[in-house]
Amino acid sequence: MKLYAITMAFCRAALLRHSLPKLRSLMTLRNVEHWVTLNHWPIDDAKNTYELSMIAMGNSCRVYDQGYDRGLQKAFNKWFYANVENFDSIIFGIDPDTCASPGFDAAILDVMTHDPAIKVCGLWNAGNQCKLDRGEPLPEMLATKTGTRYFIHLGVEMWDVIGIRSDWIKEIGGLGQLHEYYGNLELYLHAKPGFKLAYLIDYKQEPGNYPDECFDPRYRIWKDAHLAGFKGSFGEWLRNHTI
Repeated sequence: MKLYAITMAFCRAALLRHSLPKLRSLMTLRNVEHWVTLNHWPIDDAKNTYELSMIAMGNSCRVYDQGYDRGLQKAFNKWFYANVENFDSIIFGIDPDTCASPGFDAAILDVMTHDPAIKVCGLWNAGNQCKLDRGEPLPEMLATKTGTRYFIHLGVEMWDVIGIRSDWIKEIGGLGQLHEYYGNLELYLHAKPGFKLAYLIDYKQEPGNYPDECFDPRYRIWKDAHLAGFKGSFGEWLRNHTI
C-alpha cells in the first residue's frame, strides 16, 4: 500500500510558510509522499505561487501546479489522476490552515488497516465535541489491535484532516462538490455508495492559530457568498467587490 498526503494550497504563501513545517513535524510516518498543489490564489498570483512552490520544496514536498483556480475538488481530481499510480493507497488530505495531534497519520492508517471497509477516517473535531457537550452519546467505541480508539459515524461532521481510500475515489468517479469552487465535500461523499466514516477519539484536528497575516478576510466573505448562490470564483468576486 502506498501512502500519499495532499495539501491544497489556495492561500497566501504566508499561511503555508507557517503551517507546513508544523504539519510535517506532526506526521510520524516516513513513507508518505506529500504533495502541495498550487491552486492559484488570485492576489499577486505569480509571486504567491512561486513562493508557495519554494516553501513546499523546502519542506520535502512535491509540487503540482494546477495552472489556474479550478475549484478544490476539480483540482484534487486533476492531481489524483495525474499522479496516483497505485490505487491501493491511502491519501491523507491536510488543509493548510489546520493543526492536529502528533502521530495523526499513523493513527488514521492503523484504523483504516484494521477495518478495510472504512472509506474515510477523520480526527476528533469541534462538531463531535459539541454533541458530547450537549450530552449526546457517542456511537459504540471501537479499537484496533494496537489500541487506537475510534467510532463509526452514521452522519458526518466537517473535517480538515482525513484519510481516504484511493480505490474508492476511483470507484465513485473522483471527488465532486455541491458548489462550483468550494464546499460540502462531506455531504457529497456521504451520499456515495459504500461510504463508511470513522472518527478517531484521541487524535484531534484543531485551529492552527496562525498569524493574521496568513489570511485575507475577504475570502471568508466570498465563501459565504458562494455557498449562498454566487457561482463565480474568488478572483471573479474580487473583481466586482472593493472591500
